[in-house]
Amino acid sequence: MILSATASVQAAVITNYSLGSPQDTTIWNNLTNTNTGLAAASGSGSATLQAPGFQASVGFYSFSLDYTSTVTQTSGFDIHNVIFQVDLASNPAFPIPFSGGALLSFNGGSQNIPANWFLDSGSENRVTSFGPQTYTGAAWQWNLSAYGETITSISIVNPYSVHTSVAGMRVDSAAAFVAAIPEPSAISLCGLAGLMAFRRRRG
Repeated sequence: MILSATASVQAAVITNYSLGSPQDTTIWNNLTNTNTGLAAASGSGSATLQAPGFQASVGFYSFSLDYTSTVTQTSGFDIHNVIFQVDLASNPAFPIPFSGGALLSFNGGSQNIPANWFLDSGSENRVTSFGPQTYTGAAWQWNLSAYGETITSISIVNPYSVHTSVAGMRVDSAAAFVAAIPEPSAISLCGLAGLMAFRRRRG
């Protein structure tokens, strides 16, 4: 299947997860240099891009070094469930997720919690201004229900390797935990270790 670059985050590599009510969803489907404020297409939240990453004609990119992006979301309920998705054309020299993958913090803190589950949700070919590219969907899920405090805001930092293009992002948060990502990976062990370490520090 060949799609134009404008199809980006509407394509099959991003999944519409239904996590129950209440649920907040924020979608960024235009990360190109035409969206200088990184405004979300729907929902409320913010996105920032850290140097040397920049907004190119197809989305986030870096010619020189690895880079990161950060998304934030605030909800009017106690967040127990978070899914973060990225639509990216990855540098084939590096695995997905890159450098351990996305890390979540909450309530303005710097907990840097690894995801409990990770899923590669498929790929598709697109024609872009950089030529034909293969875009892949990457999804991370966190179970925050065991944390003994009310969580009303989250931030997620995700690393990318040099020569990786990011076309879109999506964050879903919900008050009830639903195991939406079907295939747990070894990253789940990292998430459990992070949770246990955080609980020991609070004890």
